[in-house]
Amino acid sequence: MYKNGILKTTQARFSLFLIGFFGLLLILTFVVIRQFVSPQLIENESNLIRLTVDRQARAITEQMNRVQAQQKTITELVSVLSSGQIDTLLPNLVNQYNDLNVFGGGIWPLPGVRDAARDRFSTFFARDTAGQLHVNTVWNQPDSEKYWEQPWYKEEMSMAQGQCAWAKAYQDAASPQPRTNCAMAITRDGKPWGFATIDVTLGFFNKLANEMSTAVEGNVLIVEADGKVVGNGQPEYGSAALPNLKDLKTPAASPLQALLSRAGNSAIDGTYDGADGEHTLLVQPIAGSPWYLVVDIPSSHLSRHTSNMLTKLTVVQGALCFLLLIVLVSFFRIFMKNLRLLQHNIQALSSGGADLTQRLPTSKNPEFNAVVQSFNDFIAYLQELMQLVGQSALAMSSASRQIASGNADLSSRTEEQSSSIIETAASVEELAGTVRPTTRVTPVNSRNMRPVSRTKAHQW
Repeated sequence: MYKNGILKTTQARFSLFLIGFFGLLLILTFVVIRQFVSPQLIENESNLIRLTVDRQARAITEQMNRVQAQQKTITELVSVLSSGQIDTLLPNLVNQYNDLNVFGGGIWPLPGVRDAARDRFSTFFARDTAGQLHVNTVWNQPDSEKYWEQPWYKEEMSMAQGQCAWAKAYQDAASPQPRTNCAMAITRDGKPWGFATIDVTLGFFNKLANEMSTAVEGNVLIVEADGKVVGNGQPEYGSAALPNLKDLKTPAASPLQALLSRAGNSAIDGTYDGADGEHTLLVQPIAGSPWYLVVDIPSSHLSRHTSNMLTKLTVVQGALCFLLLIVLVSFFRIFMKNLRLLQHNIQALSSGGADLTQRLPTSKNPEFNAVVQSFNDFIAYLQELMQLVGQSALAMSSASRQIASGNADLSSRTEEQSSSIIETAASVEELAGTVRPTTRVTPVNSRNMRPVSRTKAHQW
């Protein structure tokens, strides 16, 4: 790559660095979100589903509370009404809310307290297919079982006064729909007199479970601790009345039964492997009742919203990083463009015959203007320096000319002196020639006089 010159430029290396940096940032963000944020989001999604389940559980509780309030009215009135008034007013008391989910209601006195001559003297009204209430005397027949000896009677008589004892779901010949009932004790003069019941059909449980199944995109069941299914949001798992979990065609049966055995009065959850992957089971007890709301949802649904959120976050972050990358690359391109323009201006200045009067043009970028100003200041200083050098050169040239003129004058004088010396020498030579003959004719006394030395003669 370097041989081809692709990464030789600073711009290319800077752009590649930015791309790598933002790519690494995206990867690190994705990993951090997956490791630390995603589990929290999945937990929040589970909590939202739990809130939905809890809201539906409260809807069932509200229905139960309304029935309990209705039952309190009945027990308080029955405790002061005569036997005839009970038969007259009871249908209106049972139907006071005109709620078709209320299948019927009755009173179940202890033997002999309502009429000393009669042991079986219950009054029970039940709806027909048209929704009208009619008296039902099945338990008053001589050949019927003694209702006060039934386990449900004994259990409900043991409940505290003013509180509903909700029976486990059951089905009998009186109605094709499974039912439960709220039983509340009746006292007269401070003594137990019997109890009153309001029967509630469980058809609305199936409707409620179906609505919840659609809302959470899973399967919702309403079950009892022993595995009896009271409400089923997915009829394809089985449509029989009051089936048991083991009768449903679902792999959730065994793990759900194990959870129910540990649930008690607190919410619990677990997982199991289904045909389409891992499923999550959420079990929520319905307060004041023997029932549990169960949500069976694929675990992938819990993380689906999280994955969608992460995908959107990644897209947004990727778009922002891309825009930021474009901005940074554009800024760097502008920077390199200004740098190339500065280089071009410097080259133009250097190719102008070293004309130091030229200056670089100003730029729109303050930083580059500072560089241009510094360069122009340097050129101005260089110009001043060259002017000083020129002036010094002129001064030196003038001095050289003066020195040359002095040398010429000295040479002329030297020549004149040389000529004078030569003339003097010639004169001396002539004089010397004149003196020689005279010296040779002078008589010499051989005894008293010595010959005159030539040397001394010349010195004269």
